[in-house]
Amino acid sequence: MNRKALGAACAVAVLCMAATGGTYAFLSDRAETSRNRFIPGNVTAEIREDFPDGQTLDAGSSVEKMIQKRVWVYNSGKNECYARVSVAFSNNDFGAALSGVDTVNWVKEGDYYYYKEKLAPGESSSELFTGVSVPAAASSNAVYTEKVDALDIAVYEEAVSVQHGNHVFADYREAWYFHTKNR
Repeated sequence: MNRKALGAACAVAVLCMAATGGTYAFLSDRAETSRNRFIPGNVTAEIREDFPDGQTLDAGSSVEKMIQKRVWVYNSGKNECYARVSVAFSNNDFGAALSGVDTVNWVKEGDYYYYKEKLAPGESSSELFTGVSVPAAASSNAVYTEKVDALDIAVYEEAVSVQHGNHVFADYREAWYFHTKNR
């Protein structure tokens, strides 16, 4: 029985020492102040264009008209980005179409033209297109043969960061998929 009592006393002594050490460690711990620094990204891009003045569109013209308009994207932010552009016409009945479209650096998917490369801060994309062609008036197209006041060409641009947290996207498709899925 002495052996059992001695074993029990040793076990109690070990538990007391462990409890005392743990309590001391808990009470003597001093926390350091931790600063979590968060720097938000700055993705800002803008449409740049060259659209010479004095170009006219004549109602009922019997020849195709080429309107000069060069459009590209400029990264005016502080971070790399991917850009996409949507182009729309105020009146689709004219049959106007983009001309001189850069199909090497830009790809059309759905309603957008995606620039395939990253844009560094202060960098510009290649020109998306260089003009707009308006076909000759068809006698059956009553809208075109009436007086034409204007044909507006609306260009809309969006940009997203090339990374999310520590993850750098492999290409423009992955970046746009992530951002459109997580809106």
